[in-house]
Amino acid sequence: MVAYDDARKAFVVDTVLGAIAPAPEQKAAYSDYIGRDDSGAIAAFLDDDSTGILQVSIAKSPAGQLQMRLTNSADFPQGCFYQLTLSKVRPGPISLADIPGGIAVSTVVNSPLSSLYHSLSNVYYPLLGIDQQQGGTAVRKQQRTVDPKLEELLLDVQAGLGKLVRGADGGQAIDQGGGLHEIQTPLDELKYWADLAANPAAGVHARAAAQVLNHLDALQQPLTDLSNGSIEGDWEGALELVGRSGDALRQVWPLKMPPTGWAYPQKRMQHFLKTLGMALVMFVQRKLQGVDLWRTSFNVLKGSLIAAGQLLAAWIREASTLTSDWAVGLDAGGHLWEGPAFCDAHVAAFQDRIERIYALRDLHEELSALLSQEETSALGLGSVFAPFAQLAALHVSEFTAAAWASAEAEHERRLEVVSARISQKFKELFATVIIPNMALSTSQQSGGKDGPNASVAVAHPQQLFQELRQYSRLLSRPRIAAALQAEQSALAKQVDQYLELLQTELDKQQDGARGRAAINTGRLMHGVADSISWLMQCQAKASSVRDILQLLVGTANSTNSTESTAANGTQVGDAPATVALRSCLSTAVSLVQTIETQKKDMFTMWQDDVQSQLQDMASWKTSRLMTFDAANSHIRCHFNEALVGLLKEVRQLQALGFNVRREVLQEVETAGKFYRYGMVLHQCAHFYNNIATEMIPSQKPMMLADAVEFEKVLMNPKDATGRDITWHNASALEGYVRRLSAVAERLAMSNRRLRQWHSVLAGKVVGLMSTDLVRHKDKWVAAVKEMRDIFAGLEAQYPRARQEVWRHHWDFQLYKALEVQFRSGLENINKNLPEMEVSMVCRHHKLQYDPPLEELRMNHIAKHLNGFLGLPLRMKGVSSLSERQGFFAPIADADPAAIAMVYESCEALFASLADELRKYQDWLVLGDVAGDLEDYVEQQLCGSSNSSDDGSNIASNTGGDIGDWELNLRMLKQAAQDVDRLPNEVRIDCYKISLAPFKAYLEEMMKRLREALASSLRKKALSERQAIDDFLAAGQALLNLQATSVEEIGKAGQEARALVTRLSEVPQVGAHCCACRTISVSSPPQRYLTVTA
Repeated sequence: MVAYDDARKAFVVDTVLGAIAPAPEQKAAYSDYIGRDDSGAIAAFLDDDSTGILQVSIAKSPAGQLQMRLTNSADFPQGCFYQLTLSKVRPGPISLADIPGGIAVSTVVNSPLSSLYHSLSNVYYPLLGIDQQQGGTAVRKQQRTVDPKLEELLLDVQAGLGKLVRGADGGQAIDQGGGLHEIQTPLDELKYWADLAANPAAGVHARAAAQVLNHLDALQQPLTDLSNGSIEGDWEGALELVGRSGDALRQVWPLKMPPTGWAYPQKRMQHFLKTLGMALVMFVQRKLQGVDLWRTSFNVLKGSLIAAGQLLAAWIREASTLTSDWAVGLDAGGHLWEGPAFCDAHVAAFQDRIERIYALRDLHEELSALLSQEETSALGLGSVFAPFAQLAALHVSEFTAAAWASAEAEHERRLEVVSARISQKFKELFATVIIPNMALSTSQQSGGKDGPNASVAVAHPQQLFQELRQYSRLLSRPRIAAALQAEQSALAKQVDQYLELLQTELDKQQDGARGRAAINTGRLMHGVADSISWLMQCQAKASSVRDILQLLVGTANSTNSTESTAANGTQVGDAPATVALRSCLSTAVSLVQTIETQKKDMFTMWQDDVQSQLQDMASWKTSRLMTFDAANSHIRCHFNEALVGLLKEVRQLQALGFNVRREVLQEVETAGKFYRYGMVLHQCAHFYNNIATEMIPSQKPMMLADAVEFEKVLMNPKDATGRDITWHNASALEGYVRRLSAVAERLAMSNRRLRQWHSVLAGKVVGLMSTDLVRHKDKWVAAVKEMRDIFAGLEAQYPRARQEVWRHHWDFQLYKALEVQFRSGLENINKNLPEMEVSMVCRHHKLQYDPPLEELRMNHIAKHLNGFLGLPLRMKGVSSLSERQGFFAPIADADPAAIAMVYESCEALFASLADELRKYQDWLVLGDVAGDLEDYVEQQLCGSSNSSDDGSNIASNTGGDIGDWELNLRMLKQAAQDVDRLPNEVRIDCYKISLAPFKAYLEEMMKRLREALASSLRKKALSERQAIDDFLAAGQALLNLQATSVEEIGKAGQEARALVTRLSEVPQVGAHCCACRTISVSSPPQRYLTVTA
């Protein structure tokens, strides 16, 4: 290229070259041409004060070469498609200081109006902060910088320019798709039709545009939200928009544009489909903008990637389906689509990029799951996405494809060492899980449940195939597949055995079908549908095997191809594992086809068989509804029951995806119309035929009126005119069935209600059978009252006169229950009577009961025995039979011997009570002591010695032997222990005897006896002490005596001799005193426990 001395000219030349972007080989030629400035336009622009612009117009010659014209005037010549304009910001020559700030550069594309419209919309309005309406939604990106009135004028200009550039002012032919280059978004397309419909000058075109707009207007708000990236429902809302768009386009495609054209020419529709696809792509880009596709947690990102892929796939599918249908005339209205179905390459490429990103992240997730944390770090799994770090993954074009491919290749290279480790893990998985479980499972199925290893729990083959499918992405990697050749061979052997088992089961089913013993699937299927359902299950199993084998065979082929190219560049034979897998695949495909053929043959045979029987099945249409068989008094309904099975079969087969012949469907539809009526009539006939067993005999009089009405309607199927109703008369049949259903339901409901009450009454009587009449007479009274209340509550619907038979029935049931409990009570009445408490007391030195025994006897006989024996005489039941006394009287009169035994057992009971008194009578001996107990003790222990005392002996003056007191105290202590061991209460049949008062009396008597012994012992000790004191006092007095005469001396000598004689008794008396003290200390007062009832 030429180097210019004038920097200003060099700037202009470079600016023009940069704008028109010629091919590299033509760039020098264009630079020379512009630099020559043959027209002088550049020189004038640079140096002429009066020249303000330099305009470069570009057009294409018929040969396809660019044609350039440089001028200093503003115009847009014919054929120009691109124009570059340089204008001075200030008048005067261009100086170096004006570069580049003193020169304004602008371009015009296609037309000045279009360029002005897009410059205002995309550049100047956002810069000025002017609100732009996008589908009715104001969009402001910067702060307002212009006056509101000026802003309103500018928006009016934008709206007017938009109408012009979109061709909605009638300046462009619709059928040629004029102005399509200005339709950049789906909203622009909707604005075009809105402008055209509102243009009064458009005439008939406006009316056609209004029709189009009527169908497309529903997309206005969703498309606006989509462009803003915040559609309601998010991904689901966008997916719904795809469906709504397809529905709307199906409506507008057949619309015509007068006089002879179509409202939507194919070119315009193609453009609209492209803009819709681009809008969806932009929505996905906005949703994923700012998301780190390689570092964000896959659990967080997974949903968005799946939703994005589904959205784009749905649009590709919808667009292809639309245009394919239009190509064959479906929903086209005569407007056929020409050429292949529409396919947006950019949307498809973007969808593929989304799926590739998902596949890479999913692969990384599977690898992370298989590797431990230490293995992940050691193998560098965390850095495999580094090649994508600087790559804008969502920028999809032919110019970014090479960078993406390079990043993928580097990613694959980094995964090589990881693949080697994963191969080892898969080897272990195949060796320890897949192959052994396949072998055990097939051996169990071939040998039956009782065969070898039947007790070992193993995985089903389908579970194993599902596990293989789980790792399908990893197994499809060539390096991993190449390392698993031996495992694939072993797998092929087991899969071949599994396919043989499926074939064996299929053969058994075929043999069973020929013998009319089809295999039961265990589902609620009918007839042939059950067999076909089993075939479909078998086919699904075979298809699962086929799919996994196709994956493995495809992997093996890619592996062999790679090895062949690496070896010598030629194709070599398949590996043994591949041969085995391909053989299994062929078997699986053949099995699937066999099952499909058998399924179709079975369905065809069924249809032929049904069609041959249609004539016989249709005979019910001309027959009467029902007839009465006098031989067995049964009603017979003439609705063909075979049609019920046929109806179920047809519905189930249709649910399985089969198309039934029209003749069969017509008969089934007819049967379906009368199916409900036929079932009601069948049920009513069955109810009538079994009414004798349905009703409880004793309740029949209560339902007589409903039964008569039901029989009257059932036996007279006539319409309002009195003619017999047939199956042809659908309206009369419906009314008859409605009347019959009403009376049948009323009778059935009445029967159900009465049976329920019958069960309630039965429960109460059964409960009385086990309710003790002796102990729980109140429960009997309450139960009988509840039964009477039940009957009384039903009198409003069933008068008492109609209840009598039912009431009689339950009186007899009560009779049985009362008889059972009365007999049982007679046998054990004394034991089963409510427990009664009596006390054993001592009154007037006599042991007796409180209340007295005779009083107990009188109450027992009068209140309990006579009351129980009189129950059958007093009891009333629920019917008029038992309202008068005497209905239950035979129960009491039936066994006089048992009644006599009751009185005998009563006497035996009171004899036992009297014996119990005598048992404790000896304990009252202390109570029989006459007078004071202390006097009695003194008399017994001290009385004999005191009577012969002459005062000459110290010991004789103190009373009896000390051992007597010791013995009595020891015996008293033992007696107290014996009292403690006496029971607090004694039970004799229904009486509970409390011994607490008796024991309290005994303890009181023993307490008094001990106190008397203690008092007597104290008196003895004091007496002996007093004797010693008297002896000492006498000795002291004798020592202190001063005799004055011989007589006094002689008397003193005699007294001295007497004292000396008694001196030997003093130690003995002292020992007695010590013994008394020891006994008193060693025998403290007993702690008597007061026993209360």
